[in-house]
Amino acid sequence: MSKSENQKQKLLIVLQMLWEKSDEDHWLTCNDILAELERQGITAERKSVYSDITALQDFGIDIECRRGAGGGYFIANRDFELPELKLLVDAVQFCRFITPSKSEKLIKKLQSLSSQHQAASLGGNLWLDNKGKADNESILLNIDSLRDALSRQVLVSFQYFKWQVDFSGTERFVSMPMNDGKAYKVQPLGLIWDDENYYLVAKELSSQGIRHFRLDRMKNIQCMEEKAAANAGLNINEYAAGHFNMMGGTPCRIRLRAHNELASVLLDKYGMETLFPIPYGKEQFECSVDAVVSEQFFGWLAGFGGKIQLVGPEDICKDYHAYLAKLLQCYEIEVMK
Repeated sequence: MSKSENQKQKLLIVLQMLWEKSDEDHWLTCNDILAELERQGITAERKSVYSDITALQDFGIDIECRRGAGGGYFIANRDFELPELKLLVDAVQFCRFITPSKSEKLIKKLQSLSSQHQAASLGGNLWLDNKGKADNESILLNIDSLRDALSRQVLVSFQYFKWQVDFSGTERFVSMPMNDGKAYKVQPLGLIWDDENYYLVAKELSSQGIRHFRLDRMKNIQCMEEKAAANAGLNINEYAAGHFNMMGGTPCRIRLRAHNELASVLLDKYGMETLFPIPYGKEQFECSVDAVVSEQFFGWLAGFGGKIQLVGPEDICKDYHAYLAKLLQCYEIEVMK
């Protein structure tokens, strides 16, 4: 690039320098800017740098100026503050449905929104277990395609895969297509992020039943031109609150008895708007909630060691008792005489 062409880009280079190398702890002096311009073959005077800074400020770039010794310039206000970027980086690092390579690319993009000095504090400070990360590199495209289908209210088709143990080759696990490899054709009803996984809630047209599909196990998603029917007023938030790990079950109204210190657990699951506690003695309370009863729900309940009890209705309590009895049979120990 010739010297004259460089000269035309002078204002952009000044902006790039400020964006990449300045923040509230790292000011660029006029001499710093002149030295970088000279390195790129651009001749400039201090007066022209002052004019460039003013032009950028008039354009809306928030550049802080400090006159005198120790002064200089820095970008004072960016689209994202540093704590916000740290939060987003943490979310990307810990998000299981984003692959390790995609996580790395996204974090680099987030780092570019800060100065080079601040970027060093973004990422690398958290322990990341990549064993739990998805391996489907098209996951973000899947999300985009399904959001588009929901927006346009059209049907979608896709192949669905699951992991199986395989002792025949060098790989211990293989990804096998379900439905004999044939594509599912469904009506999308909503997307749910549950237990660190993304799910599509959809009505399968062949059975007319509502099913859940993990997005990282979906491939070859196609948005069809065929319009979807009305979703019968499904409230996706209420639907998600009642399902554990996106497993099916029987929707019903149940009654729970819990110790007072576990109120936050039930609030997290069912929400303050739907939870109305009634005192039960001095240390416990009871409440009625809508739940989808399944073995996954019973397992969640058992995990509290009796501090959250199922007290009604009677038939559900009997099912819970049968679940616990079946579980105990797996761990029967012969009593030594």
